Parts: sequence; C-alpha cells; structure tokens
Amino acid sequence: MGLIEQKSIGFARKGNWPRAAMAMAILLLVASGFLFWRRSSSVEHELDRLVRAYAKSDANSAEGRAIEESVRRLGPAAIPTLLEWLGRQSTPFDIAGDRLLRQFLPARTLILSVEERRILASLCFKILGTNAASAAPQLVNLIRCDCDWDTIAISLFSGGTNGLPLLTNLCARGDACQRIAALKVLGEFVFICGLPVAETPAYVELQNSILVPTLLGALADPDPAIRLQATISLCLLKKSHVEEIVPILARLLNDDSPNIRSEAAYRLGRFGGKSLPASKKLQDLLVDPDAAVRKQATNALAQITKGLSN
Repeated sequence: MGLIEQKSIGFARKGNWPRAAMAMAILLLVASGFLFWRRSSSVEHELDRLVRAYAKSDANSAEGRAIEESVRRLGPAAIPTLLEWLGRQSTPFDIAGDRLLRQFLPARTLILSVEERRILASLCFKILGTNAASAAPQLVNLIRCDCDWDTIAISLFSGGTNGLPLLTNLCARGDACQRIAALKVLGEFVFICGLPVAETPAYVELQNSILVPTLLGALADPDPAIRLQATISLCLLKKSHVEEIVPILARLLNDDSPNIRSEAAYRLGRFGGKSLPASKKLQDLLVDPDAAVRKQATNALAQITKGLSN
C-alpha cells in the first residue's frame, strides 16, 4: 500500500474525512498541473517566459530588444501558442480572479491576464513580421462577434496582405456581428495603407482594387449596423482621398438610419472646407426628426464655414 493511501486511511479512521478529501484534492490538482506542464511544448514555455519579461521591460531598452530577438528566433513555432492566446476570451471567473490578484499582489510578475496575453500576442506577431504570414487563415477564423478585433487586426497585418482575400470574403458573409467585426479589421488595413510609409504603388493598388470596393459594397447592405461600420472604416482612408469620400458621405445623409445620417454628418464636419459640396444636404438635415442628426449637421456646417475662412 502506498504512502498516500496509508495517510488517507489514517485520516479517515480518526474521523478526519474532510481533511483527507482536501489532501487528495490538492494532490490531484498538483498531479494534473504537472501532467499539463509535461504535455506543453518547450516552445510554449519559452514564449510564456519571454512575454512575462517583455511585459515588465521597456521595448526600447537593451533588454526589450533582446527579448524581441528571442521571439524572432522562435519564428513560426510560436504561432500556435500566440493563436491560442489571441482566441481566448475572458470569462467572469478570469475577470474576478485578475481583480483579486491586482488587489492583493499589486506588484505581481508571475501571472498575466487573458487580455494582457492577447495584447502581447499581437505584439509578438509584429515582431515575427512576415514569418507570421502562414497564420493568416487561422487569424481570420478568430474573427467572430465577440472577438478582440484590434489585436487580431494588428496580428493579421503584421504578416503582410496574405489574409486580405479571406478577410474581404468574411466581410460579405457570415452573421451580421461577425461581418461587423471583419469590417473593423478591414478598417485597420485601410488606415495602415493610408500611412506615409505605405505610399507605394502596391498599396495604392490594394486600396483601389480591394479595400474601397469591399467597403462600398458593404454600404449597400440592408443591415444599418453593417452600413455604419463600413462608413467608419471608409473614412479611415488617407486625406488625399477626401474628394472621393465626400460625395459618398453626402449620399449617406439620405440614409434611412439616423445613426448613419449622424455619422456621415460628423465625418463631413471633420473634413472642414473640403465638405463644401455637401453643404446643401447638411442644411436639409437641420430639420431632421432625429435630434442627434440635427446636432451633427449643425456642427458640420460650422466646421465647413470655419475651414473655408482659414
């Protein structure tokens, strides 16, 4: 008879069943944890160690750069773990546990929350760069109604444009909230393509042939929530595209949805004097039945006037 069984029987004979049960439960937990650790790959352990250190370091420091180089050396082998972290959702238990840890261990260094792991996973994808290109299909599969679209967008774009066809397909299918999440991710592509560092013929072609047509197609969707997100994503185009965006927004001022009319008026106001061609339609909205639309139209007209006077 083993030592553990003898101890358990001894506890039981003395009427200490609760203690015996608790001891066995603790032993089982320890054994389960050990087996899980054994099953986990060495790459996962190394990545876990690196992101914990990275969370405490300054990215611009020698230590931060050394950690980034270690992540690069892991290469594509790190992707399965990063995908698992990105796809993990915080449960009420996770949130409550993290709150307790922050309360009792304010200087904690050993435990990262689910949200922190997602953020660090997206940073690791940026570090891996084109080595992460093969993960595009799995990243697109993570886009769902309740996903953290921001971290997925960063991760997806880090590997290049390989996932763009899959992303644009997702914008046109699936349920409504899944498509909205995909349009949010696509908006990040639109924004990044509009940055000065992306002003190359390849990115210009990307905008003209894929990004803008996809968003224009979504603007015709019968679901107003999808049209609204497409409007927001479209307005992330660089400022040189304002002349193309203003007529589109002017048409949206006639949309059946007050949320879209309000958003279009707000975006036109942001463009200042360049939105002058939409002034007449904005004036019509001053008597719109929706108070929010009237307010945004008033603000937009004021910003257009201010822009013309500067």
